[in-house]
Amino acid sequence: MTPIAPPSAAALFANQALMIRAAEFERPVLIAYSDAEGVSTLRIIEPYAVETTRAGHLLVRAMDRLSEEPRTFRLDRIVSADLLRGPLLLDRPARDALTRIREEIARIQPTGYYSDAARWTPDCPIYP
Repeated sequence: MTPIAPPSAAALFANQALMIRAAEFERPVLIAYSDAEGVSTLRIIEPYAVETTRAGHLLVRAMDRLSEEPRTFRLDRIVSADLLRGPLLLDRPARDALTRIREEIARIQPTGYYSDAARWTPDCPIYP
């Protein structure tokens, strides 16, 4: 197969937003993917995380319906992506404790509170 050109910066940004949305709303995605050797495949994936490596590469962690296993896809190698309708069919791997702790820490605002936390202030009495 002929290698496919990598996506433009705009397409990369759009794919990142789509993968985040798919993970958040638990929707499958049809992707055209070109691996490191230039081999292209069409796959249906079920994204559950979008991460950045130390080298700055964006990764999509997803269940791959072709292999029925968790896989990692580099976002810059996803040539096209389409959000699909329908339920997720594969079980996601369990999140480990360290991942859960990192997610909780990421939710803490610079003020030291969660964004959805309620806190008492002097102008807001406890009793009406």
